[in-house]
Amino acid sequence: MNNNFEISLDRPDDWHSHLREKDVLCAVAKYSSRVFGRCVAMPNLDQPVVNCKKALQYKKNINLYTHPDKLEVLIPCYLTDNIDKKDFLKG
Repeated sequence: MNNNFEISLDRPDDWHSHLREKDVLCAVAKYSSRVFGRCVAMPNLDQPVVNCKKALQYKKNINLYTHPDKLEVLIPCYLTDNIDKKDFLKG
């Protein structure tokens, strides 16, 4: 019995991607969009992502350096005690 098999992932997911901002974002996002199909972009930014508007703006900035049709970017929100629950659900 032959137990050898192979699995090929053409566009794997990156579930913890530090894309950052500015020059680092430019460098990392280009690489990520070539390799991955989806990524969770850890928003290590000067200003944290605390609402839907900031998440959409960060995603827009990321998409400037990627191929949005090839890389689906997921943006987590920084949770605080004062988070607007309706805005959070909207996002």
